Amino acid sequence: SAAGAVMRAAATPPGTVAPEGRPAAPTVVLEGPTDKGVWTLFMQRASKAGGPVDNTFTPGFVEEIRSSFRRVRDWAATSPSCALVLASTGKFFSNGHDLDWLNSAGRRDQEEFIDSFYDLLAEVLSASFPVVAAVNGHAFAGGLLLALCADYRVFRGDRGFLCMNEVDMKPDPGEAAPGRFAHADRKLMAIIHYKAPHEDRAHMLRTMILEGQRFAGPDALRSGLVDRLAEESRVLLEAQELAAQWASKASVTYGVLKQELAHNPLEAFRLRTATSRL
Repeated sequence: SAAGAVMRAAATPPGTVAPEGRPAAPTVVLEGPTDKGVWTLFMQRASKAGGPVDNTFTPGFVEEIRSSFRRVRDWAATSPSCALVLASTGKFFSNGHDLDWLNSAGRRDQEEFIDSFYDLLAEVLSASFPVVAAVNGHAFAGGLLLALCADYRVFRGDRGFLCMNEVDMKPDPGEAAPGRFAHADRKLMAIIHYKAPHEDRAHMLRTMILEGQRFAGPDALRSGLVDRLAEESRVLLEAQELAAQWASKASVTYGVLKQELAHNPLEAFRLRTATSRL
């Protein structure tokens, strides 16, 4: 693999089968570690059979990501260096929540999913090792939140957008939308406030949240939402190089410092949607 991996683990939700009855392709593939301690977690979920990989989040997909993430966390506990790259095998990084699933689920399942998603983000924010997002294409809504929770972001320079597009949602009554789930909007805003560039933050927040601006590569770099741009063929490679550069920083201390920096969103994440009602 591009990561020079020595170990490969595929994760597929139990009982998942393709329409023809064959086992479905794994939704998550974990490769690593390299000799520098770098792991790469490839997301490769297609929300529709035969459709493109869009990495939209469902309970099973989130749990597979978390399971792979925990494997890296456990390995890091006894290793001198460790870093993780979050990547996609498709042309999108992630288009956020699978709204078809979310709008067809029962209320309790919806709420438990929201909690699980933010638990994943908490694990990324507080990891004791560097996390790099290789954003090879669109990162919308929850997909952008996942990328923002990484410590570094490498974004494709010529195509793709970063966008918080909730303002453009026009849901039917009862469908998922801002304001429907207790504490979910507070958690989202806590991430944006923490990760949005500090210079002229009020303008950035208005642009991101109230205007739903789509940030192409140059705008994303100029605004500080990403750390570097790369050609499509080099996004993953440069993310892995960046991860290798900082992998030696991994330690309990690194994790503690990350938790202190992310105190506000981590506190918000402790509020449980599934035990509350608006």
